[in-house]
Amino acid sequence: PTPLMRQWADIIESRFSMPFTILDTNAAFDESLAAGEQNPFAREGVILTTYDFAAEKAEYVARIPWDLAVFEEAHHLRRIYTGANHGAAAIRQAVGDAFKLLLTATPMQNSILDLYGLVNFIDDSVFPDEKAFYERYFRKPENYPELAERVSRFCFRTTRQEVATYVK
Repeated sequence: PTPLMRQWADIIESRFSMPFTILDTNAAFDESLAAGEQNPFAREGVILTTYDFAAEKAEYVARIPWDLAVFEEAHHLRRIYTGANHGAAAIRQAVGDAFKLLLTATPMQNSILDLYGLVNFIDDSVFPDEKAFYERYFRKPENYPELAERVSRFCFRTTRQEVATYVK
């Protein structure tokens, strides 16, 4: 999301010493094309962009063999399974088989289907479909251990207390 763009740039610059580019406007994109770049996303280092811009430029994003795609505030992607979140679908298709790292403090906001959506964004073959998922897990505590097992390869929870020694 746009409000976090500068924060990520500051973190990368101060802590990782790696090249990065912020690419989130048509002006910057068009300027790169005018300078002779065939694909402004094809740069060394980290590319920081927004969901909206990545979805808008999905055909360019899809031309890159991404090693890793990191999605901050990933709960915005949770409704991909509904078909209504066209941006999330375009981004998922554009990054293809890249390793997807979803970061969110609020993976489930309103429904257990939020969890389904996030796992589905990473790998749409984990669960059969949202209806079957809902019927199997909604208010079925006897099935929670199975659910926990199935999502354990995708979900990792880190609490404030666990990171307190690293982040002041």
